[in-house]
Amino acid sequence: MNHNRLLTKMSILAFFVLLLVMCAPLQPTPTATSTTKAPEEIKEWDYVVFGDSSTWGFPTYYASYMEKDLGVKVTIHNKAVGGQSAADILRRLRIDESLRKLVSEAEVVTLIGNSNPSLGDTVESLEKYIEWQEQPSWDKDCMMDNDSYRLPGDCSPEIFERYIRDLEAIIEEILSLRNGSPTIIRAMDYYMPLYSEWKEWGIQEECTCCWENFNNAIHQAAAAYNVPVARVYDAFNGPNHDEDPREKGYIGDDGEHTKEAGQKVIADLMRELGYKPVTPE
Repeated sequence: MNHNRLLTKMSILAFFVLLLVMCAPLQPTPTATSTTKAPEEIKEWDYVVFGDSSTWGFPTYYASYMEKDLGVKVTIHNKAVGGQSAADILRRLRIDESLRKLVSEAEVVTLIGNSNPSLGDTVESLEKYIEWQEQPSWDKDCMMDNDSYRLPGDCSPEIFERYIRDLEAIIEEILSLRNGSPTIIRAMDYYMPLYSEWKEWGIQEECTCCWENFNNAIHQAAAAYNVPVARVYDAFNGPNHDEDPREKGYIGDDGEHTKEAGQKVIADLMRELGYKPVTPE
């Protein structure tokens, strides 16, 4: 065999193979696929606060808990007014269109309102309110300076029937405005900051009975619609309702309203109720 001729043929073959490789179309470089997911959009919730001065402070902490626990952004709409009664809240809910629209869009509502009659917005309602102010009643005897050490007026459960109807009507309005949308509705009962004064005046037994009947009315109205209630009275005044929340550091310098420690306790109680929407039976 002629080795020179064989080498020549092999060289020619190698040249053509190299030429074919060089002329072949280039394959695109695979693009790396990203495994990072786009961030989920944070839901925005509206939170409406109804109540009187007993609500001061705690909604901020409660909203913060919701944001942490549920991963939502909460906007607080605080409609609490000092001295506001359940009757006044109900009246506003029925006539204030901007408030009705706000509630219709609110995923969360917290509620408390005292048992006083409505101040109203007419001369007649104002006259009735003034007349009530001038009459003796259990709440004025137990909530204001009682220099005469007068025993409180009638505070039997029957006295709170109108109050219960007002609270139930408020819940009905909220549910109606929400029109079936999931809604977290929570209520709270009332702490009593004046227990030491009751003892000083010698009326602690009578006023404790009145206060328990008052708070029982709140629980009764809420239970009719499966609305959970934060037991603020037990937390502040003890399970037997014979403790002074001032001594626990829950009440501010004015002797009546909560300071930061007390506000956090209320928010904690609300958080412990969970976030299940209200579903009336």
